[in-house]
Amino acid sequence: MIAYTKTDQGKTEDFLLLVNFERGSSVIPVSQIEAASARPGIETPVPYGQIVGLDVMAAPLVGTLRVDNLDEKSFIVVRRRSRRTLCSLSLSGRS
Repeated sequence: MIAYTKTDQGKTEDFLLLVNFERGSSVIPVSQIEAASARPGIETPVPYGQIVGLDVMAAPLVGTLRVDNLDEKSFIVVRRRSRRTLCSLSLSGRS
């Protein structure tokens, strides 16, 4: 899990990137975590049949072994698919 900040059109927002080698990765806005603490499920029981949680975005990082912030605009990633590769990815999602 790594933290990063992204500025888009003058708006700055904090995120967590949660990477799982076996499954996809998730981008979690910190504002969602803060909002979730006020809803049921974090410290109070959730009624049966009701689903609560965080609104997260999928990140295309399947096979990631290591990830870290490279600079303010990109990550550095070590991935393994058929072989290990080292690449950098833009925080904006555009190469």
